[in-house]
Amino acid sequence: MKKFSFILMAALFSGAAFAQTSTSTGLPLYASGYMALPYGSAPGLADAPSVLGAGVNEGVFSMLSVEEGTMLSLSSLPQLGGSSGPESFVTRMNAQHVLNENTSIVGGLAYFQSGNVELRDSEGNELGTFTPSETNLQVGVVQRFAENLKGGVKLGYASTNLGSSAQSTSITETALNVGFSLDYTAEVADGELAAYWALNYIGKKNTFSASNLNYLPTQMQLGAVWSKEVSDALKIAPGVNLQKYLVPTSPLLNADGSILAGKPQPTGLFASMFGSFNDAPGGLSEEVQEWRALISVEALVKDKFFFGAAASLEHAEKGNRQFVSFGAGLTTTSLRVGAGYMIPLSQGAAYYTGATGITVSVLF
Repeated sequence: MKKFSFILMAALFSGAAFAQTSTSTGLPLYASGYMALPYGSAPGLADAPSVLGAGVNEGVFSMLSVEEGTMLSLSSLPQLGGSSGPESFVTRMNAQHVLNENTSIVGGLAYFQSGNVELRDSEGNELGTFTPSETNLQVGVVQRFAENLKGGVKLGYASTNLGSSAQSTSITETALNVGFSLDYTAEVADGELAAYWALNYIGKKNTFSASNLNYLPTQMQLGAVWSKEVSDALKIAPGVNLQKYLVPTSPLLNADGSILAGKPQPTGLFASMFGSFNDAPGGLSEEVQEWRALISVEALVKDKFFFGAAASLEHAEKGNRQFVSFGAGLTTTSLRVGAGYMIPLSQGAAYYTGATGITVSVLF
C-alpha cells in the first residue's frame, strides 16, 4: 500500500502542476467529441466495464489487465451524428502488457473527427468548411496490491482543434492530464462482484470560469459488475456504472448580479473538482441529475459467444446521453471480435442514431 500511496500522491501533484499551465487560445477541451462519447464500442455495453472480457472501458483501466501476455484492441464507431448529421467517427487503440503477476502496463490512443463543419460569418455568409478533430494518448501502470485489489495511474496527452472558429481553423490546444483507477473483487451470492472507482482527466482546472474555454473537467466513475456462472454453458454479468463530470454548476443570479441560488463557481483545481458535488442551485435533485447512469448486462455462452445490452441514462439538460445499445461477438483464446448498435432514447439524443460499434482484440 505504501507503493500505491506514493504513486497516488505523485500523480495528484503532477495533475496540479499541469493545471497551472495556461494558454491564450481559449479552446474548449471540455466540449470535446470523444470524451463525451462511450469509452468503448464493445458490443452492447456502451462504456460499462465487463468482467467477462467483452467490454472495453479505458476509464476504469485497472480492470483491463489480462492475466498474462499482451492484448491489443481496436474499437471504432465509424458513423456518428445521426442519419442526417455530419459524418463523424471515433477510433481507439488500446494495449495491455503483463510484466509479471502483479504489474501490467496499459496504453491507448484515441482519435475523434467531428466531420466537415460549415463556417459562416456574423451575417450568415459561407466561409468554407474545415474538419475539427481530437487526439488523446495515454500510458499507465496497473499494480495488484492484494489478491482482490488492483489500482493504477496513467498519464495522458490531449490535442484538439474542436474550438477553432471562422477567425482561425488551425489553432490547436494541448493539455496533459492524469487518471486513477481502483477495483476490488469479492465472492458474493455464488458469484464474483467487482466494485470499482476511477478519476480521469485531472488537468487544466485552476483558471476555471464560465467564459474560460481552457477548462478540462475531471470525470469520475464508480460502479459494480456481478458475474455468475449459471451453468456450464452460460455466464452472466449485470452491472451498473455511474459517471459524473466534476464541473462547477452555474448559480442562478438576481437582476443585480447577486446569487439567488447555488454557489460561486470556484477557480481552483481541487475546489472546482470537489465543489461540484454540492453547488447546484436546484439542490439535491439537481445534483442527482448531474450523474449519468449506465445499466448493462452481458452473457457469455460456452466461453465463445457473448451478447450484451446496455442503457445510458442522463438528464436532458446535463448532457442528454440517452441511448440503448445491443451487440454480440465471438471470443477465443487469442481473438475477440464483436459489433454493437446504438438506438437513441430521445429526439435530443439523435446524435447516436445508426451508430455501429466494432471491436477487435488480439491476445498473444
